[in-house]
Amino acid sequence: MRKLPLDFEAFHRMYRPIYVHWAEIRLGSRADAEEAVDAAFEKLLRAWSAVLTKETRPRTPGACSGTPPSTSPGPGTAVPLS
Repeated sequence: MRKLPLDFEAFHRMYRPIYVHWAEIRLGSRADAEEAVDAAFEKLLRAWSAVLTKETRPRTPGACSGTPPSTSPGPGTAVPLS
């Protein structure tokens, strides 16, 4: 078995459960979700060193989904009442 880079292994351990949950909701199947997420992680691993050199990286599954960011104001933001 190939030894994984420690930073990739940590990223995988931290985010795989979240990605699987997100994919299961969208795909409707736990097995399909795990297969899709594992395929994505395999692809990510092949490009891992290049990914680390990028200036910004998505941090959540939603950041990669193509879903536009929420237009609701953040905490502490003044909202006009009229």
